[in-house]
Amino acid sequence: DALEIKTRCDGMSLDEVMSMRRNGKESRKKKIYDPFTLRGTNARDANASTAAAQKRRENADECRDFYIGDSSLPDTYPTIHDAVDAARLLPPSRKCKRIVLPPGVTYLNDTLKLGRRDSHLTIQGADDGSSWISGGVPLMVSKQDVTSSELVGGGIRYEIPVTDPNIKEVSGLFRLDPHLRYQQARWPNADTERTLWRGDEADMLKGSGLNDGGKVKEWLKPEAMEGEEFVYIDLSDPRNPTGHVKNDTTMSAYNTYVSGKGGMCDVIWDTSYSSSYWCADRSAGGWAEVDNEFAKAGTVGLPVGLAYYKDDDVGQHIARWANATNAIVHARHSQSWFSNMWEVTTHNKSSGVLNFGRGGSQGGRSWCRCDQCTYAGPWCKRDDDGKVIDDRLIGGGWYVENVLEELDAPGEVFYV
Repeated sequence: DALEIKTRCDGMSLDEVMSMRRNGKESRKKKIYDPFTLRGTNARDANASTAAAQKRRENADECRDFYIGDSSLPDTYPTIHDAVDAARLLPPSRKCKRIVLPPGVTYLNDTLKLGRRDSHLTIQGADDGSSWISGGVPLMVSKQDVTSSELVGGGIRYEIPVTDPNIKEVSGLFRLDPHLRYQQARWPNADTERTLWRGDEADMLKGSGLNDGGKVKEWLKPEAMEGEEFVYIDLSDPRNPTGHVKNDTTMSAYNTYVSGKGGMCDVIWDTSYSSSYWCADRSAGGWAEVDNEFAKAGTVGLPVGLAYYKDDDVGQHIARWANATNAIVHARHSQSWFSNMWEVTTHNKSSGVLNFGRGGSQGGRSWCRCDQCTYAGPWCKRDDDGKVIDDRLIGGGWYVENVLEELDAPGEVFYV
């Protein structure tokens, strides 16, 4: 006889099973189906089974929708997690499963982990583009708890208490309607949601809320460290230890394996669990000679602090800050490949230095020195013959955020 799989939900439609799920008759972590059992069927059922199989194939391409929040629609679930659980009940042959979000913000109450079993699943927003998925927590504050004060020069500063004991840190804040990100109090001011950078570095500085890279006395270089280890394998050599041969690239450097770890590289990128190509002393590619030189010297071309001229406009502005600890310095590579970020640990006003702590790992590459990339720093010092006589690091546009005194523009926030 033909065989038919029977489950505890035999005789129930998928809609009924999902209804049980939504109505709380099945706990979220309890499996809907018992282990499969087999029962015999007689040959007369074979044609019916074949027809049902054909129907299932036809339905496989139809999209099944699961809605979040709007109880007026069928297949509605309170959270994305619930909708994902329901979608996972569909057979793997289903080629289209779609979770439809309502307008506005949908909060995640836990980490959402999607994997192989969620193939063909789409999470779709409202047609007007107003849907957001947020891992944040709404601040429940009444108007009478909000205090305000007028700013010198105009404007009003609002203070909102954060009383939820589960909120230990506020790394970002959004307005709900319209759903816009508040910018951490920064200098120079900028609308980071709408500013578009185009063209070369000079064009990017215009109206983009960046200080010129030349408006720095010096990006302080780290001291060299011992302990870096390099690996070099010539893959074109049939005797190489990998057991694989690669000799099909005309540039010989790309027929090799190189990496570096330890030393200063470990301080910036934590190479204790994974080595870095750009920490190697024989990496290849655009401007790789810069990274190689730093690696051979036991250091990296990324700053550990910012020294400023105390008597120019930048220095006088920074001098206003009562406490720059925990400020965040953002700086671009001189050719704008990437940006780095550092937390400020101390501010030495007498010497005009912001010392950096955690950060700098973004981008994975070193900056240039003036004597390495002579074209990149127009402010680098030169002798009478035009030769560069300067070994300072070259940074691009930069700004500082998370400073209380810079809470001076609409849409900015500072967390105490």
